[in-house]
Amino acid sequence: MQDFAGTMKNILLVSPPIEQPDLDRYLNEHVFKRNAPRFMTYFHSYGNQPIGLLKIATSLRKKGHKVRMIDCRAEATEYRPNSIFRRTFIGYRKCGNFENEGIQLQIDLCGLPYDEFRNRLKLEPRPDEIYVTSGLTYHNRPVHRIIEICKEVFPDATVLLGGIYATLCYDEAKKSKADYVHRGMWEEAKHEWVSLDLLDYLPDRVVIKTSYGCPNSCTYCAVHKLEGHQMDFRDPADVIAEIKDKVKTYGIRRFIFWESNLLVSYEHHFEKILDGILEERLGLRIEFPEGIQPNLLTKDIAEKLRKAGASYVRLPLETSDCLLSRKLKRPSTLEEFEVAVELVKKAGFNGRDITCFILAGLPNQKLENIIESVRHVWKLGCKPYVNPFTPVPMSEDFAAIVGKGMRYEELDPLLWPFASQDMTVSDLAKILPATNRTSALFYVFMMENNKEFLKKVFTENELKYLMAALEKKREVINRLVEVAIQRGKDLPHLITD
Repeated sequence: MQDFAGTMKNILLVSPPIEQPDLDRYLNEHVFKRNAPRFMTYFHSYGNQPIGLLKIATSLRKKGHKVRMIDCRAEATEYRPNSIFRRTFIGYRKCGNFENEGIQLQIDLCGLPYDEFRNRLKLEPRPDEIYVTSGLTYHNRPVHRIIEICKEVFPDATVLLGGIYATLCYDEAKKSKADYVHRGMWEEAKHEWVSLDLLDYLPDRVVIKTSYGCPNSCTYCAVHKLEGHQMDFRDPADVIAEIKDKVKTYGIRRFIFWESNLLVSYEHHFEKILDGILEERLGLRIEFPEGIQPNLLTKDIAEKLRKAGASYVRLPLETSDCLLSRKLKRPSTLEEFEVAVELVKKAGFNGRDITCFILAGLPNQKLENIIESVRHVWKLGCKPYVNPFTPVPMSEDFAAIVGKGMRYEELDPLLWPFASQDMTVSDLAKILPATNRTSALFYVFMMENNKEFLKKVFTENELKYLMAALEKKREVINRLVEVAIQRGKDLPHLITD
């Protein structure tokens, strides 16, 4: 975003709500045929902390501006008017392959509803400027609506729009009522600390970003468009100083490193951060949700991650189909992925600690390919994580497969936009219960009303064995499911073959 230098200003930062399909409702009604733990409801809530705005706030404050924030999608799990877990029905949206299957999903607004945002906005001191962030590109509609409301309530305030959607969909973002649309990073805020005091709740974690850029060019990714191919690193000593400050000030010991490519120039950057964490004996829980590039992982790195407090490791497989992997321009081979799994296990992580990303729903992808990828992860004793595919604007895939006139909100991955007669929404949805399970047994339990589909996943002998094992553990599994539903949480990983 551009910097309006000058006298002290009142600046309001706004993180909009998001629209999200309720895929869980479809799963419960058409797949499980029972109430079940929610699989995909909070698909995007994990990294929901508005880190970009919180860094910008620090930069603005250093210049003497007064800064306030309205976070319309707070991460707080307890009930709050602005909680990401609050859902408001707004309509329906068609899934891919609608002409053949006729499937559409309920769409909910997650976070603070628009009328309540307007009322909340009216309580604010008149701002000179309003900065609105934009997240994932298919969450564009709430961004436009929030800006409209800001201009209605404060017509004289200058509204600036920036973020991922504003950068990757610049021409579309300019159609909003924002006075200015900023494309790209706000350079002077990249290495700032996050201003957690602007949140109206105490988070249980801090999202932290220590590097920008990625040298890879995976066809489905646009990081190199957002951040560049060249890496840009924060000073490791400054990162450690911020971590220590957050521990001392807020008592938070859970840190989410949101990095595009964590291990590039490892010895010069992230190893120094891990060494600092160990030397300070901070007792942290550290997480890397974007995953670790398999062919950059070594035994020493895996061991140091474990010692520094890594609670799990995520490794991108994407597909076990080597030909498809090469088409996606993946930097790691299947063999390198398997070696990485073994290195992580030898470092002390067990199968429940290792999550492996699998892309599902790519154009012309075969259902058998997805199933085989899931089975491959199970065979390695790890947890598959099925990521519904959507093309990211400005990525190579987007230019190749998205037709003119297709709206961004129609590309929400939970709508399976590229489902087809050979890879239906119905079948793709049935893959999702495999997510985050080291055991095929739980999957069979959730899918036992879909025996014909189970025959696509398992051989006759495998299915016979699993069904027999299920009968022995049914009472335990039922009890776990009941507890999970009551608590509103996913099942603990207690079920093994």
